Amino acid sequence: MTAHVHLGLVFHQHQPVGNYGFVFDELFQKSYEPLVACLERHPGVKAGLHYSGPLLDWLLFNRPAYIERVRALVVRGQVEMLGGGYYEPVLPSISEADRIGQMTKMRNAITEVFGTRPAGMWLPERVWEPSLPTSIAAAGYRWTVVDDVHFQANGWDAADVSGWYLTEDQGSTTGIFGSSTAFRYLVPWGAIDACIDFLRNQGDRRPGSLVTMGDDGEKFGGWPTTYQHCWENGWVESFFSRLEEEAHWIETVHLGTWQAQKPAEGLIYLPTTSYMEMGEWSLTPGAQHALEDAMRVLRDGGRGDLTHFLRGGYWRNFLVRYPEMNLLHKRLLHLSRQAHQNGNAEALEHIWKAQCNCPYWHGVFGGVYLQHIRDATFGHLAQADALLNPGARPADTCDWNFDGRDEICLRSGEQAVIVNPAEGGRIEHWDLRQRGWHLTHAIARRPEAYHARLGGADEHAVQSIHDGVRLKDPAAAGQALNYDRGLRLAAQETIVAGAMGRQAYEDLRLSTPAVAAASSYDDGSLSLRLTAGGLSYDKTIALCEGALVMTAAIPANATLYSEWNLSLPQGEHGAAPEFRFEEGQAVITTGQFQLTAAHSAHEAWVTQLFSVSNTEGGVELAPQGWSMVFRGTSGDTPSTVSIRWTVQ
Repeated sequence: MTAHVHLGLVFHQHQPVGNYGFVFDELFQKSYEPLVACLERHPGVKAGLHYSGPLLDWLLFNRPAYIERVRALVVRGQVEMLGGGYYEPVLPSISEADRIGQMTKMRNAITEVFGTRPAGMWLPERVWEPSLPTSIAAAGYRWTVVDDVHFQANGWDAADVSGWYLTEDQGSTTGIFGSSTAFRYLVPWGAIDACIDFLRNQGDRRPGSLVTMGDDGEKFGGWPTTYQHCWENGWVESFFSRLEEEAHWIETVHLGTWQAQKPAEGLIYLPTTSYMEMGEWSLTPGAQHALEDAMRVLRDGGRGDLTHFLRGGYWRNFLVRYPEMNLLHKRLLHLSRQAHQNGNAEALEHIWKAQCNCPYWHGVFGGVYLQHIRDATFGHLAQADALLNPGARPADTCDWNFDGRDEICLRSGEQAVIVNPAEGGRIEHWDLRQRGWHLTHAIARRPEAYHARLGGADEHAVQSIHDGVRLKDPAAAGQALNYDRGLRLAAQETIVAGAMGRQAYEDLRLSTPAVAAASSYDDGSLSLRLTAGGLSYDKTIALCEGALVMTAAIPANATLYSEWNLSLPQGEHGAAPEFRFEEGQAVITTGQFQLTAAHSAHEAWVTQLFSVSNTEGGVELAPQGWSMVFRGTSGDTPSTVSIRWTVQ
């Protein structure tokens, strides 16, 4: 007779801050509602449910009847609710005060909405660092879920991970459950018999043990090909039915009940890590390929049992791979400290929303490359800054991006800019303060590991999104190797002797970075003496009379190209911004405001930027912003290029 085994299922459901309403609605129809309906039809299947704050807010406003259905499942003892960080931040990347604040906000919301105080919390992206028990305990939670990969990094066999374990930091303890990587790859991709066989083998090997599986609810209908597989073809229905049929030896349980009633398996200290794919994605493309080669060598050599020691990098390295998001992250750390010191709850709410993890990293999902998600995240940063530092302010000098060198923040009532003197006086942040909009978060085009594998998967197969690469947009393959030199920020100059055309400029942009020989600033302006490619020029950035003004004094027989990469809102029905070029003026009309650049340049042009990005549906061209370039004149006498930006 097959030995008894327990199964703890947890479904994590999340939509990021700023995602489109139609995405929420589509995922509700394809995943969230069918899963709850299936649980209603199968009262013998117990499960844990987690909804991130942005999704919970949407459901409360748009689908209140669904919330009541989930509450009914809680009341009848079938569903256990999990908490977590409200806006789904990667907890180790934010301050201790923000960790506790976000988790407490979620705990209180779950208690109020569902009438039950959550004992367990979902760990966003399973990003674990050893200091987290202190934060988790302080927020009132007793346990969380990681992957068995975390245990394997300590030399454990995944099959030996069962029940819960105790870990601590500075005397604060929390319980840890290890989710089975092998089982979450079977559910729902494998045959149901294979899932049952896995549980049978575990029960035979360790009678009475617990198998935990915590994973995204969206993969049950929301990922490509899965709606047909999970619901139209009935995979989940059949799986739940089979669990009920085998209930005499497979018992579904709540992890909170298990943790409260069963003793810990022992003390464990987990290393800094996440699930295996995250460790791979955090590496540079070359290192990702090397990691794949190392795994292949071990498997081909008959030592696949050693591959779990190869876990790649870790989450914080995304802030190095994508320096644009590091600029957001570091500014948020400054503003968070200020908000806590001032007790500004409204600003803190914007900061917490801007900590939503989705735009900070990139793997199989769009992540950092999703412009509309960055629009929202950077927009909340701008609103937090405006609340904490209203109106015109004296220049603020500090190391805003944590690179060991000071940057200058200039604020007027209408605009705010952070200028980096060490990087040629480029503008790294540009806020429209009264509109809560951030103009400079375009992402540079850079290599990704999957660029070398475009077209290598069958886009019609039922498979995990982690398997292979789909080519959603055929046009993307031809642009995969168009990479940028440097970042795509604002007030970035390229200066050359003589002149060159548009294509030559794109080939040479930022090839000779400007170096600051001298700098000075007052409350409203920053002046720089710069040298690039053997040419020297003076540059001033000032906020005055409701305008942002950049002025550059150029030597004779040289041409300055001033590049402004802009993140702009869409118009009605997703319409692109309208660009109008007139003599000495460029006008940009968007769905929310109008930007005007009065300039003295010889000509100006605009190009839309696209990156080749992987998404759930496949690799596609993802819009990243608009690049405006102002070209000065080259003559026998010195010249001046000035650009005066105003907003209406």
